[in-house]
Amino acid sequence: MSQSTAATAGSITTRTCWILGAGASFDCIGPGRTCIPVTRSLINRNALPSDVLSRLEQLLAPTSPDSLDETLGDQLEQTIDWLMGLSTEGDEGLASRASECLRELIASVAYAVRTASIGGHARHGGTVGFSYAAENYFWLASMCAVYQEWSVLTLNWDCLLDRAFEEIQGIRRPPPHLDGWIRCINEYKLGSHEAPTLGGYAKLHGSLDLFFCLNRSCAAYRSPLANLRPKLRRREGGFEMFGLPGDKHGPCNKCGVPLTELLMPPGKNKTPQESSFLEHVHRLALYYLQHSSTWIFVGYSVPSYDIDVAHLLRQAITSMAIERSIFVVAPDAPSIAARLSKILGVQVGATAETFTSFVDNVMRIHGGSRPGWA
Repeated sequence: MSQSTAATAGSITTRTCWILGAGASFDCIGPGRTCIPVTRSLINRNALPSDVLSRLEQLLAPTSPDSLDETLGDQLEQTIDWLMGLSTEGDEGLASRASECLRELIASVAYAVRTASIGGHARHGGTVGFSYAAENYFWLASMCAVYQEWSVLTLNWDCLLDRAFEEIQGIRRPPPHLDGWIRCINEYKLGSHEAPTLGGYAKLHGSLDLFFCLNRSCAAYRSPLANLRPKLRRREGGFEMFGLPGDKHGPCNKCGVPLTELLMPPGKNKTPQESSFLEHVHRLALYYLQHSSTWIFVGYSVPSYDIDVAHLLRQAITSMAIERSIFVVAPDAPSIAARLSKILGVQVGATAETFTSFVDNVMRIHGGSRPGWA
């Protein structure tokens, strides 16, 4: 075990905030397996349905002489944000075409994420009696039951960690994290705001189990409706799986058109309603960051376009001056830590290893073991 790993693992306190990027869901299952591809490789634009690709090209042609790759790069998030901007243009024809293209693109992304998530839902005969396969997320959820003042912020759209929190509900002292996140959603719907407490969970860029309407003629157009999926039902042998490819959403309660998954990547092209929703979620995340003495970033590359998260992190540091230990856990941690240190203006430690390796090393220091495969 390296000195950096020992330092990071040894610094875990009762007030630790975990910030999870795409690399965490890629490596959430455990030794020898990977799960959801990082967003850069999640969807190859040329592998999109031909009608979606054709729409993208038609939308771009009047505004730029460059190709899709030259204009939008290889970041999926930037493509979504670009479409979000076009879908609010004053030109009704252009906005309608962009909105339809956005709906189709999000549907393709949601399908890809759900398909990749299947490996994280597969059963295995764990020695502690659980059937959940995403062992690293299961470990994190179970540790949150022990350290109930831990907070977890994820930038991922999948529901694998949500499922881990639900799976752990059956133990004698379930963590409050998922219920706290659901309470945050309900507060937004009701227009209320309760004082948060340490020990929470928030999804900063949207989620596959939250929805909005992309029908431009709807009164609730691009207004996060926050329709949550029903709670899982426990049955013999574990939980029923959810979020699989082909799942149907309910219709919009305003216009009756099928809802679209609420994916809100970084960018400035948000409607006032979307911005209001993000401000509500970020207010909760800010509290968790402010009151945590250790921050551990797992699988987050700190991309330059993720300006909302960078602002949130800087705000937490400047508004609550306490002594903090900040670490990055990723195979390329040194370069990420240097970038994050420049953004925050503080020292950031680097632990160059995978999520799986880090979990194994933390268990060596703090105790615990993997459930094992059947």
